[in-house]
Amino acid sequence: MNRITSAAANTQLLGRILKTQERFQETSIQVSTEKKSQDYEGVYTDSRFLITTENQRDLLKRYIANNKQVDMRLEVQETTLTAISKTITDFRKQLNDFRTGNPRTEVEFEAIQDNAFTALKAMSALLNTVVDDRYLFSGARNTELPVNLDLTTLSEFQST
Repeated sequence: MNRITSAAANTQLLGRILKTQERFQETSIQVSTEKKSQDYEGVYTDSRFLITTENQRDLLKRYIANNKQVDMRLEVQETTLTAISKTITDFRKQLNDFRTGNPRTEVEFEAIQDNAFTALKAMSALLNTVVDDRYLFSGARNTELPVNLDLTTLSEFQST
């Protein structure tokens, strides 16, 4: 019985020795050639991991770039809306001042109309803000002018 047990243990031990020698031989070849494998089969899993990682990196870079672009647009929109709000507030103050004056002259009427026209042109210009060759406030049609008043003079404004 001793020989049967020894033969099985001997065979198993010999298999482990051969596996160790095979791994040593592969590692020696990798060190001497400075290559992971001598054929593409040996680098398949590593190359697949590398390609997947590079694709993920590129995807994340595009995501970050898109976020920066959207953030910039939002900042410009915020600045524009603040300027529009200030324009409206200033004109509302001028209108309230005009309303409180009892005897109004023709010059005051012309001045308030001119102020209204100026405020309208200023808001029109602000709403036509362009960033990255796109109109910010034109909705889905970002290549079309969002506000087109076709008014150049006060008399055109008054007639409209």
